[in-house]
Amino acid sequence: MSMIIHCQERFDKVMAFAIDNGCVLKFAERLDYLAQYGGDNAGKNVCHLHADFAPNSFEFLMMREDGSRWFNGGLIYSGPGQPLDGSAPAFTVSLDRDQSKHSWSVHT
Repeated sequence: MSMIIHCQERFDKVMAFAIDNGCVLKFAERLDYLAQYGGDNAGKNVCHLHADFAPNSFEFLMMREDGSRWFNGGLIYSGPGQPLDGSAPAFTVSLDRDQSKHSWSVHT
């Protein structure tokens, strides 16, 4: 699968944030997960990455090789100041995250 970034300025800011906070590996691991999603068909599909309203987060759209939509979701940041308990600014819930550490999770 390939990834097309439709929000390069936002992506660059989040990458700088991840570098500054020592969590670039966590961010890269989630990006790799999305880029490789689909197993044997991974090279035939495309992940489109767009800015999300939540800080340091993205929305994504998975497209099939033929251009049809496959599914969409979010690459959601959590960490200090942004817990995933349903509150602002992310308005997203996660049961598995240590919200005191910087992390990104994939939500569909």
